[in-house]
Amino acid sequence: ESSGWHNTRVRSTNYIPVSSSESYLIIVNQAGSYTPQISISYYTANDYTTPRITYTDWLSKMAVITPPANATYMRFLIRKSSNASITPSDVDSAHVYSISEIEGH
Repeated sequence: ESSGWHNTRVRSTNYIPVSSSESYLIIVNQAGSYTPQISISYYTANDYTTPRITYTDWLSKMAVITPPANATYMRFLIRKSSNASITPSDVDSAHVYSISEIEGH
């Protein structure tokens, strides 16, 4: 008997190093026609046993974030705005850019 549960999130595999003194632009490129949303989880270590210290609400597919003071890594979750079922193949790519790199500092 199916419980009706669907996988509605895709989580990044890698921990991405971040600095709390930097802001970052995150862009999600979806494969297919849906509106992606992203939530960022912050961590103090690049370790799957380390609990997240905080996370953001659902943001648009292009968002600027600034990590909290004690965060040194982040991972993100991607969902469809409709909360429909999603698989990794629904996500083409996701990119993280530091704002100072974009500004050329």
